Amino acid sequence: MRLMCRSRAAATGCSTTSHAIIRSVLAPAGTGGAGEPVHPDALLMDSYNFLTPIDAVRTRYYWFQMRNFSPRDGALTKALDDGVHRVFSEDRLLLEAEQQGFEHQVTPKIDLAADRAQLLFRRRLARMIAEEAKPAAAAQGEPSAISAAAAELRRDA
Repeated sequence: MRLMCRSRAAATGCSTTSHAIIRSVLAPAGTGGAGEPVHPDALLMDSYNFLTPIDAVRTRYYWFQMRNFSPRDGALTKALDDGVHRVFSEDRLLLEAEQQGFEHQVTPKIDLAADRAQLLFRRRLARMIAEEAKPAAAAQGEPSAISAAAAELRRDA
């Protein structure tokens, strides 16, 4: 998965946009593997996912899929599309419930060691957004959010 982020705080109160590219490879048994070419009979399906915040609690999610097999099979296309919609509908229920939990939080957050990378990312991103919101500070000689984040990365290493 590739994740690209940029600040949107000034316009929307949100902080990141992202995209993910997911490749599914179904190859004959005993073929393929790390460093090996893709078998000519392998079935490939690429899924492209694009997310962009609308505001602090809503995100637009766009996606499409491509495959190297049965491109003109409308019934297969519909079956795959219906399956993806069904899974996304299930995910949406959970994500909306989770968002309600964030909006009406009554207990403190619990930070687990397994979540350290995401926690550090969110903290650094929050600092960068705060820095971006006060451009006058940079003009007065304070370090930029990027250099401050780089210094923290060195300190945390």
